[in-house]
Amino acid sequence: MSMSHINYNHLYYFWHVYKEGSVVGAAEALY
Repeated sequence: MSMSHINYNHLYYFWHVYKEGSVVGAAEALY
């Protein structure tokens, strides 16, 4: 069940981005 773990991580990142409200910051953190 590795896919589930990856999805969870992705969701966490998305939530952080939403809370911060900064797409640029999220893009930099992702890359």
